[in-house]
Amino acid sequence: MKNTTALVLAGGINLGFSVLTHNRAKSALPFCGHFRVIDFVLTNLSRSSINNVGIIIQYLPGSLIDHVGVGAAWDYASTNRKIKLMPPFVGMGKTEWFRGSADAIFQNLSYIEDTDADNVLVLSADHIYCMDYKPLADFHRYHNADLTVVTARRPADCNPQHFGYVTADDSGRVTAFNEKPVTPPHDTVSTGIYLFNAKALMATLSQLENSEIRHDLPSCAVEPMVRDGRVFAYPIQGEWDHLQDLKSYVKCHARILTGESRLHPVDHQVVTNLNDRDLGSRPSPYFGRLSNVQDSLISPGCVVEGTVVRSVLSPGVYVAPNAHVEDCILFHDVQVHEGVRLHGVISDKDVTFHPFCKVGEPGQVNLLDPDMHQMTLVGKGAQIVQGVTVGAGKEIQINQVVQRDWKTYHADDEKI
Repeated sequence: MKNTTALVLAGGINLGFSVLTHNRAKSALPFCGHFRVIDFVLTNLSRSSINNVGIIIQYLPGSLIDHVGVGAAWDYASTNRKIKLMPPFVGMGKTEWFRGSADAIFQNLSYIEDTDADNVLVLSADHIYCMDYKPLADFHRYHNADLTVVTARRPADCNPQHFGYVTADDSGRVTAFNEKPVTPPHDTVSTGIYLFNAKALMATLSQLENSEIRHDLPSCAVEPMVRDGRVFAYPIQGEWDHLQDLKSYVKCHARILTGESRLHPVDHQVVTNLNDRDLGSRPSPYFGRLSNVQDSLISPGCVVEGTVVRSVLSPGVYVAPNAHVEDCILFHDVQVHEGVRLHGVISDKDVTFHPFCKVGEPGQVNLLDPDMHQMTLVGKGAQIVQGVTVGAGKEIQINQVVQRDWKTYHADDEKI
């Protein structure tokens, strides 16, 4: 796909992930242990032989920049294969925040011109799927399309008003595109995977140059092209998961743990940056003589001497003897000391649960259909002091030291 340039949208603000995205973009979230969410898209692009990739960043990009780097992990650090990180920039001495996905692409039209692309593949960085884009390009070329929209069946457990709906005739030509309607017309939705003819995209977005309204791609590019151009629908082959919010993030992990989903990154040989926290040199996980692990995903570098049930442990997590971890997702290097009880906890990196503390309540969380009011969120670097009890549904802030019990959940509780 030498004539195709990819633009990956990774800059949106993250309102649905609470303390976990207070210092990172959603696409930089750990996923299934030692992977990151963006690894799926970057692996897809690399294996589809797309040589020019621009990643449009904005909101808290530090963690994402560190992870992606120059793209060496995905074979992009070479003379003819490059990843370019693109923050907001509109001129010498002048910067401006992107005002939506269409504006983000508009401000980077020069990149499309510089790569001399015939087609532009626009992707979201925070969707979970495995796809070879070559058949999509063949379909797009065969139909001489201005735009090809990849479609899927709407996930049954997601808010139906959060999607764009694609209506196509028997030939696959799109006759209508309805972005986030109050009443959905059917269950065929856009996946946010768009393959544009480069000239058509630039001509459409160039009309926004003097406009004060330069926002989302569907209203500024997709809908006008459906009205005035040749737009076709391409049904995705395989699974596609939309990480809309923290609940969908938890459920995606749960489906992988139970085998309901086949999107485990190891099964698809998804590539990640193994230099992050020395992941490449971490040893195999160690399981103590009295350890008990059930229906869980344990990453390299973990030491498990206690009990882990229906949980995901990222690299370096330590679970001490007589500790119990159930229905949890623990990020890198979390320390769970002796006698600790964790139920329904999502913990960021470098958190310490000191001996005999209790966080969450047994039996309150079903990861396949979680009540997020019953899940306890713990920010990076926090510490739960020895013997402290934290009830279900709390949110502990970054680097917070919790020194007192906080047991009863109230919807209007102040954060610790």
